[in-house]
Parts: sequence; C-alpha cells; structure tokens
Amino acid sequence: MSAENIFYLIIGCVGAVVLVIAILIFIYYRSIKKSSSSSSVTQPLQLWIQKSQNLPEKTSINLPVTYPLMSKNVTKDCIDSSEPCSSFTRKLSIVPVIIHEKLQVINLKKAFMELYADRNFFEILSAEALEGTFGEMKWALWKRNIDDIIGDVDDQEDNVCFEERIILKRLKFTADKRYVRKFLEEALAFFNVKEHENLAKVVAIASCNQFIDPEQETDFPFICYSHDGFGNLKKFLISCRNGETNTQFRNPNDNGIQTLRAQELVSMALQILNAVIHLHHFGIIHKDIATRNCLVSKIHNHDNLFVQICDSALSKDFFPNDYHCLGDNENRPMKWMAYESLIHNSFNSSTDVWSFGVTLWELLTCGQQPYPEIDPDEMTAYLECGKRLSQPYSCPDEL
Repeated sequence: MSAENIFYLIIGCVGAVVLVIAILIFIYYRSIKKSSSSSSVTQPLQLWIQKSQNLPEKTSINLPVTYPLMSKNVTKDCIDSSEPCSSFTRKLSIVPVIIHEKLQVINLKKAFMELYADRNFFEILSAEALEGTFGEMKWALWKRNIDDIIGDVDDQEDNVCFEERIILKRLKFTADKRYVRKFLEEALAFFNVKEHENLAKVVAIASCNQFIDPEQETDFPFICYSHDGFGNLKKFLISCRNGETNTQFRNPNDNGIQTLRAQELVSMALQILNAVIHLHHFGIIHKDIATRNCLVSKIHNHDNLFVQICDSALSKDFFPNDYHCLGDNENRPMKWMAYESLIHNSFNSSTDVWSFGVTLWELLTCGQQPYPEIDPDEMTAYLECGKRLSQPYSCPDEL
C-alpha cells in the first residue's frame, strides 16, 4: 500500500471518529435540555403543593389528599421520608377506600329560613354570565347592612351598607313550575356540608317572599353564590383557547393580562380535588365533576387563579351538548362518566375520581370536548375496549 493511500485512510478514520463524537455530544445535550424543560413544570407544582399545605420543605405530597386513600398501617415516619414522591408511593401499602354516597335529605324549608334574603337588595348587572333555555346565570350586587355580618350595631351604623359581588342562578319566568323543586334540590346539594374555600355554597336565596311552596310560586328565587371573578370555568377556558390572544385572559375589573401556564392549570385541578375530597368526607358524591360546574376568579393582588367547585343546577340547560340520554329520559354527562356508571348507573368516590381525570384533561386542553370523535352512544363500548383519552399536547409526560 502506497504512502498516499495510507494517508487518506488515516484521514478517513479520524473524520469518522470526530463525527461519532459530535453525534454523542448532540444527544447528550439534547437529553439535558429535555430534562430541564420537564423539571420546569414539575418543580413549581411541588412548590405549590408544599406552600398550600404548609408542609416541611422535604415533604412533597399533599397530606389531606393522601390520608383518606391510605391504609391504617401507614406511619408518620413513612410520610416524613425525604425520598422522591414516586419512589415513596411505590413503597406504601395503599388500600383504596371506596366512599359510597350517604342519603342526603335536604330540608328546603329550613334552607330557605336560613338563607332567605330580600330580593329588593339585589341589583342585577347587565353582563350575561350564562344563558340557557330555561335558566340563566347573572352577575349581581348584594347591598347588605353591616349588621347582617357582625350582628347588632349602634343606631348610627344601622344604615351603613356595603355591596358584595355575587353570581346567581335563576329560572326564567317561562320555565315549567314542575322543574322548580328539582332545581332547588340540586342547587342546595351542599347545604349540609361545612364550609371549604374551594367549595362554592349557596350564600343566599333571594325572593320577594318566604317561598313556602316552590310549585305555587310565579316569581322564582335567585340562588346566590359569593363570587367576584371570571364566572364559569369552562366558559373561561374556551375564551382563553379561542381567543383573542392565545390562552390569555383579562379580568373585567383589571387591565392586566396574564397567561395560563401548565403549573397554573394543575394548580386549579388540585383545588378542585381538595373540594371533592371535602365532599367525600361528608359522604357526598358529586357525580358531575367538570369545568362547567366550577367558578374561577383571580386572587386579589396575586397572579394565581382561584377555583371553586359548585353544584350542577342548570348545567344541563347551560351546556346541553355535554349531556346525553341513554333511553331513560335522563340526560347524563356520558363522556365524563366512569364505565361502571355507564353500565350500572352506580356512583362512588372512584367514579368521582374518574370524572376528575376528565376534568384535568379539560383544563390542559383549555376546555376542549373530550372524545370529540366518539358518539355518546358508543362510549360504553369504547371504554370497554380499554381505550382512553389521549395525552393533551401541552401535558408534561410526568403528569
């Protein structure tokens, strides 16, 4: 072999080695970049959980969320483990506790006596929150005397009042009177439940009279919720997605604009979950967990969003495309329901968790319709085949 051939052979080998090294370096830095981008989502989420529950820095799980699902053999030493959450949960002997619905008897007369408010002190605002065929949701101002809040006051303070911003549901005057009682029972589903910051309970029933017999009334009451924010969560998400500026929202009372981020969406999901767990502690199964049954607002002087889950009263009227009939004249949120609920019409804490999973998917897709390509009548067969919702484009792999 000539010296010239040897020279070219050496040059070729050196070039091949350099090319291999360059490829390895490229793969290495790409993996580092992917790891750092995924941690940017998971780290703020862990910090949010720690802050919201006032846990020690080394703890990375939400204790109120985890305890109801743990077996009684779990000790505090396990909880205080400094290991990552994923390895920690693998070591736990977790026994899911299925919570079944307790019979809830809502005394409408008692509820009206406790929540009654004079309708003359309510000012309906022009802005429309939601409107259906038989009902509507409106923003309003509740003019309240100071003694309504703190009890008896001096005579000179009797006329001191303030305006509380609320959101209310009401039936239209054209609604069938036979629907009134069902509407009230759905709206007062949480009447016997203790307060929780992420649970929107009815704060007042505004009427011109004591509303003793709902079916005999011609002037339907206002079902009022304390709320100063953006209103319905699903409508809010859809407006972010459609709009105007690529998942950005504007508070009607604020000139600032803020962008929805992945950790913000997960934060909202955790708030919904906290409210669901609170309901389960009282033996209440929600049965209709979805963004359409949530209210969203902005924490004052803070960028974070605040979410409350509410009852499902009038949801079938506001969002008719989310409900479908299986042949028994009962409209159900079929695409949010677990398989056993579709088959046996049974509901428990596990079926609520399933609905929460669909709600999380809604959040991460900014209010898109789940299973858009599947007909509601085909949902049972679809789930029976083991098929599930696809991972949203914006959803991190860790989630």
